[in-house]
Amino acid sequence: MEREKIIRKLNTQINSGGHIIGAAIGSGLTTKLAALGGADILLALSAGKYRIMGRSSFSSYFC
Repeated sequence: MEREKIIRKLNTQINSGGHIIGAAIGSGLTTKLAALGGADILLALSAGKYRIMGRSSFSSYFC
């Protein structure tokens, strides 16, 4: 999709009083299922480094 088309689609959803659904994804399977479930925005995270260090996945938000 082109950037303008995506922005137009999100603005239409906002102006109609709808919701924009986002999903934080980290693997291919999660991405596929979030897209099939209708997520509007996918936030790609790389939390594996933090999990190996014994920290929670939430730590990946503070990069």
